[in-house]
Amino acid sequence: MTFLVKGKKCDLIVLATKIGEEPRPDMNIMGLKALITGSQSYEEEFVKGMLDTIISSRKEEAEKEEKEFQLEKMRIEAGMATPNGNLADE
Repeated sequence: MTFLVKGKKCDLIVLATKIGEEPRPDMNIMGLKALITGSQSYEEEFVKGMLDTIISSRKEEAEKEEKEFQLEKMRIEAGMATPNGNLADE
């Protein structure tokens, strides 16, 4: 069960939902852990693998969003530059 500490609250909510539980929005992390480990669907290795997948997906999505943000930022900055390389506002 110690593997559950590496997940954020949002990860535990997704995990609980995927194993057929219905977490309440007001549940804290300890309540979510109890809900998950008390589930009839709880099998430690299966749940551990599922949590790893959920965490990886969240991190990949965050990285993708950051890259898209940086790309858009570069596009905006490039659009503000004049052909001689100076900023248009200068």
